[in-house]
Formats: sequence, C-alpha cells, structure tokens
Amino acid sequence: MLFETRCHWQPKDLGYEREYEDAYCADAEAGRLAIADGVSSAIFSKSWAALLSHLAVAAPPAIEDIDAVELWLSRLRKQWTKEISYKSLRWMQRDKLQRVGGGSATLLWVELRQSEHDEFSFNYEVVAFGDCCLFHIRDNQLLHSFPMTDASQFDLTPDSLRSFEISETKAIECQMETGECREGDFLILTTDAFAEWALREEAIKSPVDWMSLWEDSPIAWDQRIKQLRQQTSIRVDDTTIVLARIGRVQSDGSAPKVSSIEDIDVKGGYGEMTTPDLLSILGFGSPENLTRDEIQEASDPDENTSPVAGPIEIGNVFEEEGQGEVDSADLESTDEGSINSYAETDPCSLGDGGDKSKE
Repeated sequence: MLFETRCHWQPKDLGYEREYEDAYCADAEAGRLAIADGVSSAIFSKSWAALLSHLAVAAPPAIEDIDAVELWLSRLRKQWTKEISYKSLRWMQRDKLQRVGGGSATLLWVELRQSEHDEFSFNYEVVAFGDCCLFHIRDNQLLHSFPMTDASQFDLTPDSLRSFEISETKAIECQMETGECREGDFLILTTDAFAEWALREEAIKSPVDWMSLWEDSPIAWDQRIKQLRQQTSIRVDDTTIVLARIGRVQSDGSAPKVSSIEDIDVKGGYGEMTTPDLLSILGFGSPENLTRDEIQEASDPDENTSPVAGPIEIGNVFEEEGQGEVDSADLESTDEGSINSYAETDPCSLGDGGDKSKE
C-alpha cells in the first residue's frame, strides 16, 4: 500500500450527524484519495457527494479528455436520479430540484504513483472542482496547498458539480496539478472550512501543528473543532480532513479489501454493493479492467439493473420507469437517510456520528 490514512470529521450542527453532507474515500493500494463537500443550499447533496468521492477513487475519468469527463458525470447523474425517487418527492422538493440543479458538491481527488527512479519518492496528480483543498506537509511544515493558497480566495458560492443539468449551468471549471512527495510526507485533503482556517493561520505566522492532527483521538478532534468554533476562528460548517502518511505500508500479503458503498441512501441505493457492483451498474465496463488486478467481484450486480449509458437530457431525465417509492418519513429531512461511516472494513466513509477517526 502507498499510504496510511486517518480521517476526522464533524457535522455543522452537533448532534445532527444525519445532516452531515461531506464524503470521502481512500484506496491505499490503488494510491487514490478523494473528498467531496455537499452544498447545503442545494437538495440531496449528501448522496451526490458520496457518489463523486467513491467513483473518483474507483474509476476516475481521464481529466484531459472533456468528453470522458462529461460521460463520467452523466452516468453518475443518471444513477443519482434513480436514488432520489423523483416521482415520490413533494412538489416543493421537485421545484427546488429544478431551480438549483439538484445536488451539488465540490470535489478533489489525488492519485499517487511511486517514482520509477527512487523507491522513496512518489509522484502525485491532484484534480479539483471547487474549493476542497490539498495540503502537502513535510516535517510538520506546509510546503504547498492546492487549489487555494490564501484564505481570501474562498467564496461562499464556490464552483461545484451539479447532479442535475440545467440549461443555464455554466461550464465546469477544473484545476489540475502534479507534484512530488517522499516517504514520510503527508498529503492532507480537507473541505473548505478547515482549509480556510489553516491558510489563515499560516498567513499570520501561526502555523498549524499538522502532526497533532494525525495523533488526534476522536475526542481530541471534537474538542479542537468545538473550541475553534467557539472562538469564531473557523466557519461553522461540516468539517472533514483525510490525512495520508506517504510510504509503502507492510501488508499481510493478502489481497486488499474492496471498498464498498454503504447506506448512502436510506431508501436503498448501495447498501449491499461493492465497488465492482457499482462500476458495473454505472456502465463503466468490466471492474477488473478499471481497478487493480486483485479486485474480484464479491457478487453479481442486480439482474434487474441495466447499465447506464449516454448523456442525460433535461426533458426526460426523470421519465424513466422503475422509480421506487419512498416512505413519507424519508421526505421529512432535506436530504437522504442515514449514513454509515468509519466501518473498519471500508476505507470509504461518509459519517454517521459514530467513531470519528479511523486509522
């Protein structure tokens, strides 16, 4: 494995973990990490952020190929429309969906590769849609941040990826960068609230103690963020960081466990699906050809589920048959159901108010 990970998160409203809308995923064997920040002013952003982060790790698009990116997004959008059960939504929810473009999320992912010339060096590529950030740390010092380099660059309405195409949607702006790191460095992915605070601290010569974040227990992390909020030092928002310590990790020789997607939506969705299942349903071809050779399908995709292909048209995006019904209780909240995170067998986590740190 190319790195070890630890993750911390805290919802915007303490005690309301159900409304947490960030998502993240990590696959140390494939060398990929992703983080997504669901936009609370949109609708059903939680499951959209989850889809984006998981598929950015399982099967990222060729970012230099705009057609490939558009196809990747269109398949995710099609799956998302199935998950929200449009025909069962209230009129006000349908209206908001049409007005705001459905779910919305910022996204950042990193792909790490070992250098061909030095076993202790690694090359990485980072892709960002919006204001999630990557921090490169060495010897507890910030070497570089991307895409934001100053706290003043953050905006309350950042560019984001929408789950529903509307005619006035502007072209998606993507930023990409390559870099080098070495064994012992840290690559830290964060959502915007933490990133803005960290850059502000660095600017006033009050550098962040990055190593303490790695060492934080769940309780220590909670206390850290609560104190920063009480001091109005950090914005009150869902706050998530994913820390990756770079370097080959000794494994037991067995094949890495396949990341699974669990309980993105209380109405169904991905509760029993593995990553290969999801890739197959989304129409990305053979999972074995898209991920590492050791991945094996844990089970066959639902025989009643057809692969998704082609772009979504605004006029008929919700005219598909098979939209499931949903209990009225599921419609009481502004977003979909409960989230299961930090499962010990699943490095892809979405937050459920349970154990807030995973090594």
